[in-house]
Amino acid sequence: MQLIPLDPHEKKTNDEVSGVTLTGIKGSGAEREQLLEALRLNRQLLHAPQPDVEVDENAVRATIDHLLDQLNAVPPS
Repeated sequence: MQLIPLDPHEKKTNDEVSGVTLTGIKGSGAEREQLLEALRLNRQLLHAPQPDVEVDENAVRATIDHLLDQLNAVPPS
């Protein structure tokens, strides 16, 4: 699954920034499955080629660390 480009058919306006830097996917909640999905997507950012974008690996790794801390705080089901 390629994460970027989001929609290659979208027309850009002159006001849009042409470069994209990915810094990590935070997750949409504190539930275990949502945290695990965010971890999977961040891992994919680090290891799968993302054409036409720059991945800030340090920021993604920091996001992964934060998600792991959150995951450790969630009681097991």
